[in-house]
Amino acid sequence: MYVVATPIGNLEDVSARALRVLGEVLAIAAEDTRVTSRLLTRAGYGGPGFTFLGYLPRKPGEMRRLFDSLREDPRPAVAFESPFRIHKALALLAETLPERSLTLTRELTKLHEEVLRGTASQVLAALGERARGEFTLVISGQDRFHQA
Repeated sequence: MYVVATPIGNLEDVSARALRVLGEVLAIAAEDTRVTSRLLTRAGYGGPGFTFLGYLPRKPGEMRRLFDSLREDPRPAVAFESPFRIHKALALLAETLPERSLTLTRELTKLHEEVLRGTASQVLAALGERARGEFTLVISGQDRFHQA
């Protein structure tokens, strides 16, 4: 269990350590859910629900169009990908939504569970040549506070 102090006023006062802990825990209990909800919406994984994409399209053009459609969406998107296509999907995501944070999980709830977080290019580098198991990809929603 972690106790994390969150800012009362300006959300930019939150520490990097607090953001890391909030991003790693499985559940969050909050005294005031309105404040915590605003903070989580700003970390990109909170907000008005999520979009479930199922398995990503096999064709690069279709995958690019799908990623383009997420550009302005504030909701996180959840997708599955096979170990045979995960590297190509991350590379295309790095081209299409380079600044978007994401979480890539492998073998959830199993012995060799792995969680990688960062931008698509960071996650691709951290993944290296490993490509075994079942992958789940969570792409953060559009950050409405820092739109380009």
